Amino acid sequence: MMVKKNKRTQVLLTEKQYKKLHELSERNKKSVGFLIREAVDTVYINRRKNKEEIIKRIANMDLPDGNWEEIKKDIIKGKSKH
Repeated sequence: MMVKKNKRTQVLLTEKQYKKLHELSERNKKSVGFLIREAVDTVYINRRKNKEEIIKRIANMDLPDGNWEEIKKDIIKGKSKH
């Protein structure tokens, strides 16, 4: 069985950053460390994966096509497909 090895790091936060993280950790019943790791994963590790998923979702949307001025008029009139 392979054991994951965690790495320790030290991060200096401003008083304001720590206070906000601490409030969030209490509200969500998660540790400050968990919130930091989650932020790292979301912002830096999974960024490309998230962008690819967003692009796929946009590409699959049933968006109107055609002249922008006509689409804009339909939106204003409330005749949008959505």
